[in-house]
Amino acid sequence: MAEIELTDSQVERIEAIRVAALAGTPGQMRLV
Repeated sequence: MAEIELTDSQVERIEAIRVAALAGTPGQMRLV
């Protein structure tokens, strides 16, 4: 897997998506 540099805003967005996915759709979005 290629290494990707993330900016702080991108990291925050990814974390928000991950939290929303885990909280909103348990069992469905485990890939995130």
